Amino acid sequence: DNMPELCAPELKELMIKAEKEVFKKVDLVICMAKCRINYVKKFTDKVAWISEGVEKENINKKFKSYKSFNKPVIGYTGGINHVKFDYNLVINTAKIMPNYYFLFVGEHFKQKNLPKNIIQVGKVPRDKLFNYIAAMDICMIPYTKIPLSHHCCPLKLFDYAALNKPV
Repeated sequence: DNMPELCAPELKELMIKAEKEVFKKVDLVICMAKCRINYVKKFTDKVAWISEGVEKENINKKFKSYKSFNKPVIGYTGGINHVKFDYNLVINTAKIMPNYYFLFVGEHFKQKNLPKNIIQVGKVPRDKLFNYIAAMDICMIPYTKIPLSHHCCPLKLFDYAALNKPV
């Protein structure tokens, strides 16, 4: 991850300095986002890229939905991070689309008075995750437009694609 983008603004310069020191001392820096490689190469040539992926046994496998719904479901899996997750976009979309459920699997919103069509189930074991994705008609990755979002490749994208879900 682009760690300076994740920390508090007053700590950003300190984080950049610490990150540079770490890059110089480690045996290998592994990047999962290709766009981070050129940045890391400014400090060390010991860098490798490893793509994220999905377990091949889950590709095109039919999973039983954890629950049936009486209207379409738009869903998201994963941590709901206050930095990169666009709360306002999701809440406002749920308000103007009352004929859809919005299913969130992972950490809960830290807000009260959410629209009634938002369903939060909390964290689930990885082996049960695909049963929740199976319940979704459309999957989303509602990240804010910040540098951190441009430097990540979320695993959930591969999970959604493995089940042939539109994203």
